[in-house]
Amino acid sequence: MIREENISYIDGTHTAVKACSIKNCKPHWHENCIEILFVLKGELHVLQCCDEFTLRQGDFVVTNRGDLHYLYGDGNNLAVSLYIDLSAYTKRHPEILYLVFVCESFNLTAGQRAPSLELRKLLVSVIIEAFKSSPSSSVINDTAEGIVDLLVDDFDMIHCYNDQKKDLPEEQVMRYRRIMREIELQYTSRIRLDNLAQKEYMSTTYLSQFWKKLTGMNFTEYLNSRRCEQMEKLMLTTDKSVNEISVLCGFSDTKYAYRSFKKWYDTTPAARKRYYEKVLHIPDHYLEYSAEQFMEQYEENFADALLDEERIHLLLSAKRDMGWKAEYLQQAQKYAGSKIKREMIAKSHREAGINKLFLPLLDSDVISFDGVEGYAKKDPTIDRSFFDQVFSTWKDGLYTICVEISFEKRSLDQWIGALTALADYAQTKNVDLLRRCSFCIFISSIENHMNAWTLKQKIAAMTGSEDIEIALKFD
Repeated sequence: MIREENISYIDGTHTAVKACSIKNCKPHWHENCIEILFVLKGELHVLQCCDEFTLRQGDFVVTNRGDLHYLYGDGNNLAVSLYIDLSAYTKRHPEILYLVFVCESFNLTAGQRAPSLELRKLLVSVIIEAFKSSPSSSVINDTAEGIVDLLVDDFDMIHCYNDQKKDLPEEQVMRYRRIMREIELQYTSRIRLDNLAQKEYMSTTYLSQFWKKLTGMNFTEYLNSRRCEQMEKLMLTTDKSVNEISVLCGFSDTKYAYRSFKKWYDTTPAARKRYYEKVLHIPDHYLEYSAEQFMEQYEENFADALLDEERIHLLLSAKRDMGWKAEYLQQAQKYAGSKIKREMIAKSHREAGINKLFLPLLDSDVISFDGVEGYAKKDPTIDRSFFDQVFSTWKDGLYTICVEISFEKRSLDQWIGALTALADYAQTKNVDLLRRCSFCIFISSIENHMNAWTLKQKIAAMTGSEDIEIALKFD
């Protein structure tokens, strides 16, 4: 069974630091402690409740207290874990044990970018101090306090949905935190929205609207997400049946519990349990470094983490100048973040009526003929990595992908060649994404209409899509 990992804090502090190269670190959790995982070299895969991330050099992510998480990689990596006992900060932040932090350096809102830079500096500072031969407990405590303040002020769940936190009145923030406290204390029982509304001296309707305005989700959705997380934990830490556990977690109906679990975890409770049972048979395989070893061997990697604000903004500016693919990947990365965050974005887009994504998927940036005229003379080169990301990101069908085709860019033969290459590759991946795509063929000359009609028939035959349009377009 999965067990809690005990943390040995630095003397005189509520903080611990550990540096490791990780191949496999068995699933575990920390009860009142958050873990900030900071990757300084290579890649590290993180399975955390219903979320899964791949952290790369310079990335960091927060694991909330009590959350199950599993770390694995190829061993050719370096990750530093910073542990902070939140129970030490309850006087400063009374509801801190009941908050959910969404802090992913690779998936920041506009309002989180500046706080993220400050958080990165504080992380580096506390790690440096912790790895000194005689670390100062007062310096560590002051820095950890700054980290906690940043997390509460800028990385609480509501700050993902309400990007400009200054627009949130303090009274609303405090009300939200009181409700979070009630949820965390009572989600294993039958929580009634009218009882919460009564405690807050408001109507049930107003409370429901208030919660959705601040989180982007309705109250029941969030409550079920917390219950499903507890279901997962009890499945893996007790011998109780799933039916027993669903009742213990506050679900009144077992079938409803199964549906909720599938929504958040994209799998069934039984399949999730089988996966972890298999993982538990893999022995721990990681190398932990002493302070001396860490600073001696990885000082250069650690220096890379010290990117100042100017250098980071230069990198972001460079990314913006890299063309539509880089811009798309930067935006799509938001859907690689936590499930809660993805749910917030999806709800917001649905309410705004955003349901289409226009991509030039067949353009030379993605499928290239290397300058050879006519697809029959040479097989095209496909950016498989890019297609894999597109296929995996939008497999849930949140958007209709609209593929743009322009005869100003390619001949009929080349468009057919590009389409054939994409259809063949999609078939090897066993995905039906193309069937769910729409296609818009742009022509700037009426004389091109026959070529466009021919291409339309080819698209329908190869993809099965029924949403294909031909349009005149003048740029």
